[in-house]
Amino acid sequence: MSAITFTASQVRVVEMTEQATAPAAVAITAGQTIKFDTTGKWILADASDIAGLGLRCAVAIRSVAISEALTGMYQGVLDLGIASTDFAALAYDAGVYASDTAGGLDTAAGTVSRLVGTVVPGWANTTADKLLRVKL
Repeated sequence: MSAITFTASQVRVVEMTEQATAPAAVAITAGQTIKFDTTGKWILADASDIAGLGLRCAVAIRSVAISEALTGMYQGVLDLGIASTDFAALAYDAGVYASDTAGGLDTAAGTVSRLVGTVVPGWANTTADKLLRVKL
């Protein structure tokens, strides 16, 4: 297991086909995994147990403070910007998972295995960038 790290200000939506918008119950950073709490607000998701993930989680597309509106991506493509070497080392079509760490992404499954998406190529230059295809 290796945590995937990135700079939240560099996270960009490339394509989004399914999403939900609600207020944040906690401060949330772009790229973190999120789920709804019992009041219908976004909180951080984690794979340490099934309750930490809920039935369905999403990925935050921007950073917000408590009570700000936030859109969570269920399906689409995210550019994580300059991500960790662990993400850069992943092969195309490799899985990216929810982490046991609240809000985190990982190269391997957490205690509860929840695939967040896969690594796909993005061609904006002469060499492909690695992007995250989210499918939750």
